[in-house]
Amino acid sequence: MSRAYYYFAASLPMIDFDNKPPFSVENYLEDCLRLLSRNDFELMNELLTQKELPEYTDDQVVNAWIKFYEGFWNELTWQRAKRAGKDSESFIRSRANADSRQAEVIQRALKEVDLLEAERILDRFRWEFLNELEKGQFFNFGFLVIYGLKLKILEKYQRIQSSQGQEIFEEIKKVDLLTIRSQW
Repeated sequence: MSRAYYYFAASLPMIDFDNKPPFSVENYLEDCLRLLSRNDFELMNELLTQKELPEYTDDQVVNAWIKFYEGFWNELTWQRAKRAGKDSESFIRSRANADSRQAEVIQRALKEVDLLEAERILDRFRWEFLNELEKGQFFNFGFLVIYGLKLKILEKYQRIQSSQGQEIFEEIKKVDLLTIRSQW
């Protein structure tokens, strides 16, 4: 691994779930383009900009995120379909299964009347998973991936709080949640 990775990771400001992002995902990716290897940049770019998750890779952190998110998506889809009285099989991804903690958090979020608060419950759980995944990741690509994924979560709330946020929220309320894929 290049010394640039150490420099890059050490130069990043701390981020917290309840604070604004220090910069955009786009700016982060510009730095990644300069400092990461070509393959690592392509994977990072795919993780942070594509609507679908990448295929499993040689990177343990990326694979752990994919497995977690697939299980989380499956459980969320299953529970939403159950509440809507629809068959979830055509929407569920087949790679991974959710664990009981995911099911519990999703049930809590689905009971929330305030849609934004429900989303915060789900994102806080994702953040906590990333915190666990971050243990043992020091100044390496895994740390940079986790930082980027956290930055993406923060940027979502920045957009929601923007002047266009209310318009976007009104559009989202009209969407059948079972027919869309997550932007993760």
